[in-house]
Amino acid sequence: MPFWYRCFVFVIALGFHSPIESLDVAPFGRSSPETVPRKQTRHWESSVSLCGLSFQAPSDWIASREERLPSPTLCMVDLQAKNHDRLVGRDYPAHAWTISIEVRQKSFEEVAEDEDIIREGGRWFVGEGAFEQPAYEIKGSNWWGLRVDHFPVRSSTRANGSVQSGAVWMILSSTASKQTATVIGGPGADDGPLAMLLSSVRFETKP
Repeated sequence: MPFWYRCFVFVIALGFHSPIESLDVAPFGRSSPETVPRKQTRHWESSVSLCGLSFQAPSDWIASREERLPSPTLCMVDLQAKNHDRLVGRDYPAHAWTISIEVRQKSFEEVAEDEDIIREGGRWFVGEGAFEQPAYEIKGSNWWGLRVDHFPVRSSTRANGSVQSGAVWMILSSTASKQTATVIGGPGADDGPLAMLLSSVRFETKP
């Protein structure tokens, strides 16, 4: 089952109890990879190293690793604002102010099949049916990938309702090892926090 769809189901199921995860926002449709510039670490940033990834995050955000997972080749990280509970109001989507990362010991081609990623006429698309969205290529220091801006996500709220919101979906594939990361950033994480992660992220391990 695709990561974007699992996040969608998980947010709906658990959003009433604890705000969860997801995506971000920007433009679309470029044919050549967009290089993400790397930045120097500043005093308001902190270094994170989890699941074979290293990156910078705002110092007032907390990274946590999921423990009980169905596969030893799967690793999941949530990056969330420290004051998440105060930031996410009763009518906010449960995945706001959160970045979710799933790292798998798989090639891009293997993950592409799992995530419903296809290429048609030189263009990339992610999702299936009504969820299908155009993607554009991005690249970093030792990875390349795809990004979807304004990915539609419907999630629950603390007010026992549901809300449609946009999210940013990305897939990053190591150019040096068989590792692929899927990243989903929710509203509130789509500017500074996600940009900081993207400009500094590197794959550390070579399984």
